Amino acid sequence: MRIGLNLKPGKGGTKRLLAQYGERLVCVRYRYDEKREKRFKTVEIIVEESDWDPCASVPGYVYFVKSENGKVKIGKTANLEERVRTLKRQIPFALSLEHSFKTRDMKAVERMFHEKFAENRLEGEWFDLPDEILESLKRGDYNKIVKEAESHSV
Repeated sequence: MRIGLNLKPGKGGTKRLLAQYGERLVCVRYRYDEKREKRFKTVEIIVEESDWDPCASVPGYVYFVKSENGKVKIGKTANLEERVRTLKRQIPFALSLEHSFKTRDMKAVERMFHEKFAENRLEGEWFDLPDEILESLKRGDYNKIVKEAESHSV
């Protein structure tokens, strides 16, 4: 099924639904099923609302994955094993998990490492880190900085 139109509330074709759902209406879509030769008018509505703090800490892992060419990806994930498996499928060269931290705030800790190694950034989350830095991570030399990043995010 393909989407033909995606309409915002208030546009033509949404007025009756806007009257029915009010501010809960997010959008109206027209979907087309070529096999069955049918058109479907669908709606996306808000069914629940709750408070959300975008700055709230998110527990998880910060990881350092090294490619066969020596470049290092610094990333974050809630599921370390699954993320490493996914990266190994997506990246066309050999990867190894060099180090990871379990943390109360993966966003803050990842951001801290990206800032700490900014001068070594190649592109996005990929860095040119000397082996000495990876060894110091494994020794725990950065644990104090990790705790500091976590405490600033609370």
